[in-house]
Amino acid sequence: LGIVRETEERRGLIQADVEGAHVTIRVKPMSETVTELNVKARKGFLMPKLDVAERVYNAIIARLL
Repeated sequence: LGIVRETEERRGLIQADVEGAHVTIRVKPMSETVTELNVKARKGFLMPKLDVAERVYNAIIARLL
């Protein structure tokens, strides 16, 4: 979907550029069977891009299933 700019595996953080938006993905294990996935996308510094975040989230979930 885009270009990964930075990953910090220990913090569960991935930063990427997708469709002109800066995307931040956080992966946080909650238990052995549950993991929290948080996706944020912004164009510039202030404008949220919910449609981009939703597409990235859905693409991740589709690959996991």
